[in-house]
Amino acid sequence: QFDENFTDIFKVQDSIAERITNAITLKISSQEKEQLTKHFTDNPEAYQLYLRGQLLWHRRQENWIEKSLQHFQQALEKDPNFALAYIGAADCYIMLHGHHKMPAQEAETKARINIMKALEIDDTLAQGHNALAELKYQYEYDWTSAEREFKTAIELNPNIAWIRQAYGWFLMSAGRFDEAAAQMEKAGELDPNSLTIN
Repeated sequence: QFDENFTDIFKVQDSIAERITNAITLKISSQEKEQLTKHFTDNPEAYQLYLRGQLLWHRRQENWIEKSLQHFQQALEKDPNFALAYIGAADCYIMLHGHHKMPAQEAETKARINIMKALEIDDTLAQGHNALAELKYQYEYDWTSAEREFKTAIELNPNIAWIRQAYGWFLMSAGRFDEAAAQMEKAGELDPNSLTIN
């Protein structure tokens, strides 16, 4: 319960993370505590645009890919060092090709530029390694490197449902159905309300 008046979304997040950390009896490492309080941008407008892009992405309504991309690009205009927004844009380019709205070469080039920029800013970003894995197996057909990137992404953050889902699709494409089912099950546990996972 919060009685304070907050005008800064980042202070709200920090306060919630600190209160949860103090309230639970589990001991967390300094690295885990750092991850809980990490800010991917200090620009509230960029963050709001990113969140809107994510909301549109997950709702899957009309022109959701294009609308999400617009929001990620606007977020990057506000903060050119916002790594997550680069990943959002990269995912959009990959999906635009998947939906036959952009040629493969153009999608690959644009996605790669955004992924590399995100990893240059923060190479500990699980979402960045996930996007690189998607690029590796969908465009380069480099399944070995793709699996390594998926595993790196999960090691960096094992609790992102759509990364588990993406790895599950990869495993299914490789004919490794039992492993794929385990990843999909984990994705469902992490986000039981996800339309795409269900």
